[in-house]
Amino acid sequence: MNMLESISSYNFVEIDGYAYFSNLFYNALFKVDIKNGKTTFLGYFKDEKIAETNIHFGVMIKEGKICFFPRLGRHMHVYDLSDGKIQSIEIRKESEPLFWIEDVVFKDDFVLFLPRQNNVPIKKVKWDTYKVSNINNRQNVNGEYLFKYRNFVPETIIEKYKIKYGEVASCKQIFDGKWYFFKPIGRQISYFTRASNELENIILTVINEDELKKHIGEVKKNLFKTRTFYVEYEGFRLQGFLEVLRLSDGTERECYEGGNKYSSSKMVWKSMKECK
Repeated sequence: MNMLESISSYNFVEIDGYAYFSNLFYNALFKVDIKNGKTTFLGYFKDEKIAETNIHFGVMIKEGKICFFPRLGRHMHVYDLSDGKIQSIEIRKESEPLFWIEDVVFKDDFVLFLPRQNNVPIKKVKWDTYKVSNINNRQNVNGEYLFKYRNFVPETIIEKYKIKYGEVASCKQIFDGKWYFFKPIGRQISYFTRASNELENIILTVINEDELKKHIGEVKKNLFKTRTFYVEYEGFRLQGFLEVLRLSDGTERECYEGGNKYSSSKMVWKSMKECK
């Protein structure tokens, strides 16, 4: 299984037995029937880079809509369950430097995005108008912190089943005391109970696979056109994320990890095969 074949997420919401999430390794929106793994590719977030990784991190349901909060993406996205339309609210302008959203604070009338960097203002979005403004004073932030409600996969499960990057995956209790989560690498939704500490896996089968393959083809084209590949994950090793090859066309490409130049040899993001 390579990264572009993976359907996975660190976080998701559940509605009527279906999981909705923004994909981890490329730009895509999925819906999964939790009980049988039947998966629908719903589209992608068109104002974000098609090959971007980790676009969103936080997600919540509000008034019949699913709100996706940015991580590396520049927008907050609102998916309307009634008509399938996606609305975009620009949180970070293209001219602004990249900043990481460390937490999301929400109240009845607005939501706040707290950057990890102290020199970046807090972003405030009003729920009724989606108007965005800046807050420079970090002393008066109060409300409900979204990420404090996250439940993580227990270390005993991660260690027992050797789940790569499982420490950042959120799990939710949904059916009969079972806790569900998506493995960061692969096409599986897994579940366990606190009492048994046993893990069961459900393979994801994509109903509209041809449509998804076409989309992944566009992702690959974008990767080959891009002259710089940037690995944003602190916990990922470049060897496990990229397969390095010499290109026949002699194109010079650079790879970075954690912001530092890794190599300037002739490279291509071939299939992003994970190291085993």
